[in-house]
Amino acid sequence: MKSHIRIYLFSVFLVTGFSSMLVYFLAASHQVENIDFQLSSDISCNVKEATGVQELFVYMPVSIESVSFLNTLCDDLLIDSQYSKVIMSHSPRSEFKANHLTAEPFHLILSRDYFLRSILPGYESFYIELIKWPKYSVYWVARNQINYEMFEQMRIGLLDDHNSQSGYMEPLRFLKHLKLDNRRLNIGYFHNRDAMLKALLEERVDLIPVALLDYRRFEDSPYHFTLINDQLDVGTWYLHRSVPSQTAYKIGAYLYSYFEQIQE
Repeated sequence: MKSHIRIYLFSVFLVTGFSSMLVYFLAASHQVENIDFQLSSDISCNVKEATGVQELFVYMPVSIESVSFLNTLCDDLLIDSQYSKVIMSHSPRSEFKANHLTAEPFHLILSRDYFLRSILPGYESFYIELIKWPKYSVYWVARNQINYEMFEQMRIGLLDDHNSQSGYMEPLRFLKHLKLDNRRLNIGYFHNRDAMLKALLEERVDLIPVALLDYRRFEDSPYHFTLINDQLDVGTWYLHRSVPSQTAYKIGAYLYSYFEQIQE
């Protein structure tokens, strides 16, 4: 199976929000500790040979080759544009508000229609759909061979993002399909994927979900994988209507090849 697996931990986007369900799950008596391992959410770069003074704001719920993406924007796509700096945010989706689409908008957003509509019905007045990325797969990953009969004894790591397909919704749907009561399972909820991965590497959890995009991270590793779902939507890139058409064309053309690059 490893010969065709390409894994990249991302959070395949998924839209976050803290709700009363989190409190409910954390209150269960058979759970490992909830770990909050917050990394810096913003990264930026200065546009090469800048002629403008505006800042371009980008939102990606997870980091997908962010540095490479930023370098391409600053060193190539935005030269001779109205922008002098690019700021990319990986802030928790629970912090995403309507003003991020209106008064203080992100210019480029990786998200899904239902999430943006839940934040601002009629968001289409401010954004256009630039490109929709294809489907992806999500797997359980563990150090030991994965046996469904062992789930009740395993320490499971999930995201505390209730709208995350790969980190929360699909794994719980998988467990429910096995007729397991998640309230009786040892589940630890993590603030981001880096914290969840760190817990696996340090053997504080036995099993976590990962999105399949890139094999490099686990190549020649002792880990084992089991498919959760192979028909999940990555998401769509949305562009603010204030971005000039020439710049929009360059960014759109690049995003077509960007997804292919991160799978190589």
